[in-house]
Amino acid sequence: MRLACAAPVLAALLAGCWTRPDPAPVKPKPEEPPPAPRGFEISMSRMPCRGTCPVYTVWIRADGKVDYRGGQNVTVVGDRHGTADPTKLAALASLLEQVDFFSLDDRGRLHPEHPDAFMCHDGSTTIIEAERDGKAHKIALTDCESLPAHALEAAIDDAAQTRPWVFGG
Repeated sequence: MRLACAAPVLAALLAGCWTRPDPAPVKPKPEEPPPAPRGFEISMSRMPCRGTCPVYTVWIRADGKVDYRGGQNVTVVGDRHGTADPTKLAALASLLEQVDFFSLDDRGRLHPEHPDAFMCHDGSTTIIEAERDGKAHKIALTDCESLPAHALEAAIDDAAQTRPWVFGG
């Protein structure tokens, strides 16, 4: 009888010592970048200069579709299509707000002090056009001035992933 009573006690003690393997760690879901605003489009055209500046145009839409047209001094001449990195596209849309793009004058200045006092003839020109919520705006930036809007150039190229088409590799 003692053995019959001891068996459940022994089983309970042994069960208390049993350990099961730790569950696999739960991987956190990567955060989704906020989408670009509806109706968002941006394009950038790099124009010719007196040297060997790359000449091309790139368009990016809110759905991430990228269209590229290479002209001169680029690795890929002609049309290519791709997809923008969603995180970089969201960052680009945010940067438009940071530089107050829709309030800039046509030369990319927020508060032009002397709009006609500065003339530049040697630098290249980059034209950026953006549309958001039915509102469109266009600016022309030159390499002769350092303006906050110049950050848009790198952000557009980065989001559209133009590097292989423009510079190769």
